Amino acid sequence: MAQLKHQICHYLGDENLPWDYHTLKQMDEDGWLNLSYLSSGAKMQAISTDTWLLEAAVTDEPTLELWGTGRKAMVRRRDPLPMPLQQEADQTLRDADVRTPAGHRRNMRGFGAGWIQEKYCTAKGHKGGQAQGPVKGKGKGKGKGK
Repeated sequence: MAQLKHQICHYLGDENLPWDYHTLKQMDEDGWLNLSYLSSGAKMQAISTDTWLLEAAVTDEPTLELWGTGRKAMVRRRDPLPMPLQQEADQTLRDADVRTPAGHRRNMRGFGAGWIQEKYCTAKGHKGGQAQGPVKGKGKGKGKGK
């Protein structure tokens, strides 16, 4: 369940969400996202496809909210994005090339590894203060399944 929580938190986290065009497009105006959308990705399916486990992982995570169950279960962040990151999300929705990976979009706008390392890795105590690399998927093509 820890892997599920980690992956869901990554998708909805400050370090990914503002630049993830596909996830942003799936969210409603209140920030709710169908949990089945997140579970359809290759990375999530490699961890688990059990709806009950996904719901339990969200319920157990204090930064997320769950509404509903089963195929209608919705998830959102408890706290909205901070204003500078909300502005990035708005820009992503306005002018994103849907083929551009979120990490590349983030780096192009000056929120690269140095910013992430300073804000997240040092503050959260990751070993050696090094940024954690993305989980390597086994699927073909970029951006599929998320």
